[in-house]
Parts: sequence; C-alpha cells; structure tokens
Amino acid sequence: MINFFYKAINRETKEEVSGFKEAESPREVREYVRSLGLMPIIVRESAPENINTNEKKPVSKVAKINFNLDDRIYFFSQLHVMFSAGLTLTDALSSIAKHAPKINIKKIAHNIETEIRNGKTFTESIKKYSYSIGESAVGLCLTAEAAGQLDDIMGKITEILKKEKLLRSKLSTMMIYPTLMTILCVGMFFLCGLFIIPRLMEAFFISKEKLTGSLKFIYETSQFCAENWILILLCILGCFVALKLLIKSSSFKKISDHIIMSIPILNESIRYINLSPFFAVLGLAYDAGLTIPSSIEMAAISISNTKLKKDAAQVVKSVVNGRPLSIALAESNFVSPTFNALVVAGEKSGDLGKMFNEISLNINQSIDDITAKLLEVIKLAVIVIVGIFVLLLAPALQNSANLPMMGF
Repeated sequence: MINFFYKAINRETKEEVSGFKEAESPREVREYVRSLGLMPIIVRESAPENINTNEKKPVSKVAKINFNLDDRIYFFSQLHVMFSAGLTLTDALSSIAKHAPKINIKKIAHNIETEIRNGKTFTESIKKYSYSIGESAVGLCLTAEAAGQLDDIMGKITEILKKEKLLRSKLSTMMIYPTLMTILCVGMFFLCGLFIIPRLMEAFFISKEKLTGSLKFIYETSQFCAENWILILLCILGCFVALKLLIKSSSFKKISDHIIMSIPILNESIRYINLSPFFAVLGLAYDAGLTIPSSIEMAAISISNTKLKKDAAQVVKSVVNGRPLSIALAESNFVSPTFNALVVAGEKSGDLGKMFNEISLNINQSIDDITAKLLEVIKLAVIVIVGIFVLLLAPALQNSANLPMMGF
C-alpha cells in the first residue's frame, strides 16, 4: 500500500479539504474522495514523514504568454477530456505540459501545475494568465472552483471558445469580398494616377495645370504618395504602434467601449457576444448555490466591455439593496425586454438557473442573426466605397482623345 496525499473541494460548503489515504493507486484514492462527496483536485504520493515539509519547486516567472484561440481550445478541451477520464487537475496539467504541441501551452500548464502542487488553488494560479487564456475563460474557471464543478466547466469553456472561433470565421469570410474590392479600387486609383494619366498627358502634350477635377486629384495624390512613400509608411507604422499602446490603456478602453456601444449595430453585436458567456457563468454559479449578487459578480469577470461591466455592477448594487433581479436588469437596460421576460418567468417558477441557461442559448442563436445584419451593412459599405472610386476613376477611363474636357 502507498500513502497518498489528496486535496479536494467540498461541493456544499465550497471549502478545501486535504488528507492522506493509503491505497494501491491514485485512481483508488480519487474514487475514495468522490465517495465522500468531494471533488479531488490533487492526488500524489506522500510519505508520512514528509507531510510538513516546506520544500517547494521553483515557479517560472510569470510573463505575457501569447495564446491564440486554437491554443485555448486545445488547452481546455484536453482538461475536459482528462477530467472525464478520471484524472486529477494536477495529473491533467502534467500530461498537457508533456504532450502539448506548442511550447507556450506546455509552459502555462507546467507553471499552473507547479503552483498547485506548492499549495496554491487553481484560481490563484490561473488568474495570472488572463492575458493568455482570456478573461471569459478565467471567469468560468473561478466560478467552477468556487462551485466545485471543475470537472464539468472545462467542456463549457471549450464550447464557448469553439463558438467564438466559428463567429470569427464567419466574420473573416464576410470580410474577404469587401477587402478584395477595396484593394482592387485602390489599385485602380494608383494605376490611373501613376501610369494611365501620365501616359495620356505625354501622348497629347497636356500639362498638369490643364487637368481638372477628379483627374487632377488622382494624379497629384498618386504622385505625392510615390514621392513620399517612405514617410507615409513610417506614419502608418507610427499610427499602428500608437493605437496599440492606446488599446492597452484603461482610460482609452473606457472611452472606446462607450463609443462602440453608442453605435446601434455594434452595440447589439458587442452586447450579445459578452452576454453569452455571462449568462452561462451566471447559470452555473446560481445552480451551484451561490447567491444572486455573488453569481453576478462572478459572471461579470467574463465581460470584456467596460460599459457592460459597469452595468453589471449596478445590477449587483440594486439586488443587494433589495430589488428583484428582473427589475434591476430592466432599470439598467442590461438585457433586452425579451430576455428579461425569461428572468421574470424564472423568478416566478423558482428555476432561475434554468432560465439563465436558456437565455445563454437564445443569445447564441441571436448572434447568427446579428452576423447576417453585419453582412448586409458590410455589403452596403462596399457599394459606397466602390461608388466613390468609380466617380473618381471614371474620367480617367473615358475618351482619352479629349483629355482636357474630362474633369468634373
């Protein structure tokens, strides 16, 4: 028999429980812990004389580790599969650290595993990597550990991330056509300004001063860009760097979030994209026994838009002051009347958790409708862009024999 140390979470009190158990294998210990109504987090060999040792493995320095969406999906889907197979959290992280295809995934898995083995909770370890893993995923993890549902939540995170990937794929596909049309129009603009118009001017002995209207604009703009392309490129790079730095600024994010939320079509899109994980977390936290204010505070971690975070905080304040949740949501305009009606139904039936999950599903379906609306807006924008370029380029493509008369 081998002496094993275990750490688990009490599903009812949400408290951590640790102890020792003699068994033949870690699986036997995990089954024993589950029979006590606990969720195992750590199971490892531990000799009795080493129980109080303070020796800890060194933890790697925390840095901003780049994680793309596919990396996040791999990380959480692997945790979900391994939890389903009965592995503990540390065993699952150890396996990912050994077998992950990318070094960044291995690094984060190893760091989190090491910190958990050194006595920290999963929550304390993963919060450091919100930059890499994403605020929404971290919010779900915090809820899961508080509720004792780490073995179930990884599948939910994977599902949300896959939906986000699908949405990004749809948006990318939608942007192919307008991007190609814009490139074509810009290419035609500079083709006329740098080659067609100068050749015609040379052939018909036309001076620059005799060009009129849009022809003159196309010619002078193209020549200026050709002569100062290095300066223009540096300006573009400078603007890109400045914008990147601004995006990291909390003050700029607050301003930009408020501006974005004031645009109707974008307001609806950003709101639904943020509220989908919010209500998913809210339903899980509420079903796990957390109070409504605590559940909302936990779910608000998954929201990335600062205005919506502020609205969620206002909802919490109203509920704490004794207002029903449905009234607090209506007063803050946090959700549409349609979804708030489901909250009212949940309050009357006493099954709010089910209604929160229903709202999350309905929001996911609504995102498809919003995507279709965005596609129509993009199509309209493409028509406007193409129309502007046609108005500018048409004179350059008319009767070349009467060049001086082609200006507007």
